[in-house]
Amino acid sequence: MNQFLKMENQFHQHPIPVTSNNQTVYALVKINPLEESQDKMPLDLRMVLDNSGSMSEAVQKAGSKMDILKKACMSSVDLLSPGDRLTVYAFSTTSKTVVSPTVIKDPADIKGMKDSIKSLSPDSATHITSSLEKNLKIKPVNKGQNGYLKRTILFTDGEVNYPDVKSQEKESLKLAHRAKQEGVPFWIYGVGTTYNEKFLQELARNSGGSFEHIGSPQEMIKLFSAQLGHFKDVAITGAEISLEAMNGVEFRRISRVIPDIENYPLHQPDYFAGQIPDIDRTRGIAFLLTMELSPVFKKTSTLAKITITYDVPSLHIKGAVQEMELIADFTDNPALIERHKDVLETVSLESAYSLTTMAAENLDTGNSKKAIQMMNQAVQIYDSLGQKDMSTRLVTLSNAVSGKKSLSPEDINTRRTLTTSARFRSRKSEVGGQFGGRKSEV
Repeated sequence: MNQFLKMENQFHQHPIPVTSNNQTVYALVKINPLEESQDKMPLDLRMVLDNSGSMSEAVQKAGSKMDILKKACMSSVDLLSPGDRLTVYAFSTTSKTVVSPTVIKDPADIKGMKDSIKSLSPDSATHITSSLEKNLKIKPVNKGQNGYLKRTILFTDGEVNYPDVKSQEKESLKLAHRAKQEGVPFWIYGVGTTYNEKFLQELARNSGGSFEHIGSPQEMIKLFSAQLGHFKDVAITGAEISLEAMNGVEFRRISRVIPDIENYPLHQPDYFAGQIPDIDRTRGIAFLLTMELSPVFKKTSTLAKITITYDVPSLHIKGAVQEMELIADFTDNPALIERHKDVLETVSLESAYSLTTMAAENLDTGNSKKAIQMMNQAVQIYDSLGQKDMSTRLVTLSNAVSGKKSLSPEDINTRRTLTTSARFRSRKSEVGGQFGGRKSEV
């Protein structure tokens, strides 16, 4: 079968020293679509938007949250092309069809869609499931909807509370599982402090999509447009990765580091399997592997086998398979060893993210003392990387929560913003750089 991905890796040092004790080794594995997979697909974009009463809240001099949301959506619609399809639902106490499923033919269609979005106004409570159900009942553009990438942008600023929170969350999570099966994952954005963060994270994860907190409503315009650009750039979908460790190797941590940072649960030390989000042409995807090696390696050796299965929707290919061996050179001559700064910086970024996330969890459970300790450790890492913005913001939050038994709304928003910023550090710093030394490539 043809191959549509380029896979390469680099270790944090090359060659790896021969030792008499166990040692920790880091490997950065980067995956990018090859040119053969890069035909662009028309986009079937669905927007599910919160227009509950809280959206009337004013945002400094920018108008209301509703005003900013409409501007963000209209800016995104401007990026659509002829052949793309748009559907927009709004949810408050009831579900409203703002733009019925429409394939764009010319600029007049774009204008009509923007006019419909512009007419949105805040209503009352927050009832989401009806809109999610409609979202999953949209008929294909054509038989089988071949060649269309189906994606949903879901936005909310509050708890799903009508008719009651418990039933809405339970039903929404069921619909998210359906969305994953039908290939319509949710990219969810939350703003403010009243929404249930863990629920939205689970909703996104169940659908196969992603969740992101928006620290300030004004960021919506930039984030929505950027995400639409990534949707338009997708080359590979439905991917899964598996890693098999060789004798003498144990996995200690598996993390995705591009396009965002996420730590995967590791259930056994010699094998890992996980799902991969969309792979776009611009960013690709990368994983950081933390491994413990026993002192049995003394020459060029395979440490792990990597297998990726994936779909290439633009070519109507499903279940393509590629394999790569993670091969390392070893030496007993210290003078030959070269340390790779880009991989080590990636290790530091992942560590800072993990500390920030754990600090957030401790803040949420009222353990501010432990949270402050972790934030201070993360500050040291960000300072060493020259990322003063993150270290300054962490210090500010640490000082704000010191001695508090509960967080203020401002503290909660800052905490959520920092966690999101730590996760998306790769937006501002290219992870990995140019690979040097031995690299395995398929």
